[in-house]
Parts: sequence; C-alpha cells; structure tokens
Amino acid sequence: MNAFFISAKKQRGSSLIEVLVALAIVSIALVAVMSTITLVVRSQRSSEQHQHLVYYAKQPLEWLHAYREKVGWAEFVASLQTATADSHSVWCVPTLPALPTVVDGTTLNTETFLTTVDGCTDFIPTTSFLRTVVITITADEVTAVSQARLDDGSDAELSSSLEMNYKKRID
Repeated sequence: MNAFFISAKKQRGSSLIEVLVALAIVSIALVAVMSTITLVVRSQRSSEQHQHLVYYAKQPLEWLHAYREKVGWAEFVASLQTATADSHSVWCVPTLPALPTVVDGTTLNTETFLTTVDGCTDFIPTTSFLRTVVITITADEVTAVSQARLDDGSDAELSSSLEMNYKKRID
C-alpha cells in the first residue's frame, strides 16, 4: 500500500512540472503570435500610407492633364506661365481647383493651383499629407513632378514622387 501512495505523490509532482513546462511553451507561442500580429498591423498601415501617398501625388498630374485637354495647349501653357515668375516653380497643392468651363471656345473660371511657395506647410484637408508640384515649362513641353509627403510628427519620412510630361500636340 505504501508503494501506491509513493507512486501517487511522484505523479502529482510530475504533473506540476508538466503543467509549468506546458505553460512556458504556451507563453512562448503566444508571444510569437502577438509579435506576428503586431508586424502584420504595422505592415498593413505602412502599405495603406504608401497607397495614400501615390494617390495624392497622382491627383495633381491627372488634374493638369484634364486641364490641358479642356483648355488646349496655348491656354494651358499661358495660364501656367502667368502663375509663375519663371519657367521652373514649386507649387503647394493642398486642394485642387475645379476644372474650367469652356463655352463656345471661351474658357470661364480659370483657376490654377495656389501660388508658388518656397516650402509647403498646408496639409491636404483632414490628413497629415503635404503635396507639392514642381512645374518646368519649355517651348513645347511642360514637366510636372508631383510629390506627396507624410508629416505625422514622427521621425520617419514617407514620400512618393511622380513625373508627367505634357507635350504640345502637332495636329
């Protein structure tokens, strides 16, 4: 009978060690799972921010393209030249104006981007993104380089730049 009680006592102590080992293994697995989840969330947020950057950088280029199509090459270049002092300027573009209305060949409500700036501090409304467009004008070509930048107060700087060349069509 003593052998039965000794065996039962050993079994209880052994069970406690097994539980502690199992608890350690489960803890290590949970830490690994939580680390993976954190990495996935960070990666998803970074991907989402990059998509916003590309979208915000692309918007002014598409606006310029639509503007050129709407008003024609001569007025497109003339309106850009009147808005700039030289053939190379940086524009801060927190919002995009409405496209002009053309009635019987006459362009109404021509509004281009905001004035040229040395540094852009105007955020795109309700975001932490800044957007600039560098426009270079030559005789037969307008080059626009659009850059969107995330300025959320962190040290990490995320930005995206896109370039578009608008050429005079020969009809």
